[in-house]
Amino acid sequence: MNRSQASTVSALQPLVQWEGFAVVPVCLDEGTVELLCKDFDDSRYPERNILSVPSVRKLASSKPVREVMESVLGPHCFAVRGIFSTRPEVQIGRSFGTKT
Repeated sequence: MNRSQASTVSALQPLVQWEGFAVVPVCLDEGTVELLCKDFDDSRYPERNILSVPSVRKLASSKPVREVMESVLGPHCFAVRGIFSTRPEVQIGRSFGTKT
């Protein structure tokens, strides 16, 4: 299974088990994305717990996000911490030991 096959919720669990993560191509509606963009503009500093941001806390418990997370982790899962990083892609690649 590859990332492009993770378009259905049921396909996520084996992908996460194999790769340790999955990218969900479409999960949020446009209004939610716009709200998050307003909360996380270029002036926002990195944070270790973005669950303190009301829009993120609401998103973490929303039906679309719960559906995805429950398909992988089960019905009793919950968000513990959210991390917001603004590191450029080049620095991220270096931190994982890849060539950039």
